[in-house]
Parts: sequence; C-alpha cells; structure tokens
Amino acid sequence: MVPDDVLEPERLTQVQPEATMTTRDHGSGRLCGHQSRREWKIMTNAETVTVPHLGTSTIGHRFGKPYDDLLPTLVMVNSFSTSVELYRPQFAHEELSGTANLLALEPYGHGQTRSSYEQFTYWDSAVANLQALEALRIREAFVLGTSQGGWVAARMAMLAPGTVKGIIALGTSMDYESQRSRDLGCWDGIGFCTPAIDVLADSVGDDWVIPGELVDAVLKEEDSRRRGRRRHPRSCTSSPSRGRSCGGG
Repeated sequence: MVPDDVLEPERLTQVQPEATMTTRDHGSGRLCGHQSRREWKIMTNAETVTVPHLGTSTIGHRFGKPYDDLLPTLVMVNSFSTSVELYRPQFAHEELSGTANLLALEPYGHGQTRSSYEQFTYWDSAVANLQALEALRIREAFVLGTSQGGWVAARMAMLAPGTVKGIIALGTSMDYESQRSRDLGCWDGIGFCTPAIDVLADSVGDDWVIPGELVDAVLKEEDSRRRGRRRHPRSCTSSPSRGRSCGGG
C-alpha cells in the first residue's frame, strides 16, 4: 500500500528511511539520489524508483493520480521505443482512472529506466518491475502490456503469480511474430521493415539523412495501429500455464 501523501505532486515527503528514490535533474542531466529517505519530487511526467536488480537500477514510472489503496492497481508496460507518455490518454480518462490506480513502468532501454549493466533481457525488465512494485509497497496488481510490454507482463506473472493477479496483452505475439499473430492484428514487422531494410542495405555517405518517406511511414503506421485499437479493442490474455496469447492492435 502506498500512502496518498507520497504521491502528492510538487511535494517532498519522507517515508520509509531505508529506501532510495531518485529524480532527474534536467539542468544537469544527472540522476539525483537520496540515500537517507524516500523522496518524491515532481520534475517531469516520469519519476524513478531505485531497485537492486542488475547491480542497482532506476526504473522510470508514472502514476496517473495519487494512489488510492481502496482501488485495484493496473500496471502498464509500454511498447518498443515509447515511454510512460504512451499512456497519456489513459491517465486523462476520468472513468478509467477512477476505476483503478494507473501505474506505467518503463522497461530497460526506455524512458528514464537505467541500469549499470549494458545487457538485459525482458526477464530482467520483469524482475525490475516486480522490485519496483515492492519498493512502492504495492502488494498485487493487474499488468497490461502493449506489444513488447505483453512479453514483460507475461514474465511478471510467471515470476510472481501471487503478485500479478492477471495480465492484458495488447498486440503481443507470445509465440513469435507468426502469420497467425499478424492475422489477429499484431504488428507486421516483416511487411513494415523489409522495404526500409532493402533501401538502407547499400552504403551511404556522410551527408546521408533519413528519408522523409520512412519517417512518414513510421508515423502512418503508428496512427493506423492507434486507430485499429480504437475500432477493434480485441486482445487475448494468457495464463502462465498456457504461456501464449495474441491481441489485436
């Protein structure tokens, strides 16, 4: 359980003396840690919490609003190359935020999450997320994962079935990016990436810039996926015993 006053914006609050909280100082670009107490200081949309995994990591996260221990918690794990900002529409949705505590966690390689190790896997992100929940004193939660986030969500459920009460995998190919998953509406990485790979296969000079057509294609693809999720909010959840699921979007 997280006390409400810990999550009040624009406040500095002391609780649990042995823990460490950090925030990013945008003036210097450094991560500022406080060893003697847990502190929250709202400077960006994402905060960080320190966990022991991979030789100490800072995990980027964002709550939609002050924590309410009377509500269930929905953890949201973002897709590749995105951050907690992916879930801004969900944070802004009054009905949804009034139904559950919304907590977005950034996996390794994304947003403000940092590690002292250069190599990591989705299993590492799952372990770190579970440690982040423990540091935030959240005993149980449902976990939603978008695209690669679904892989992290499933791993969290397998590692800690007592903590993760259920998962929602959106646009996630739990076996591999198979034709079946693409037919269900998951991302068609082969169809999208192959033309770009073919174009970029040749050597380029120092004056090369990314083609505007490729940028437009990426933006068009993301817009199409967003529209598809709104029209067809189909998703499949997976139990750890089955070990696979697919979802539309």
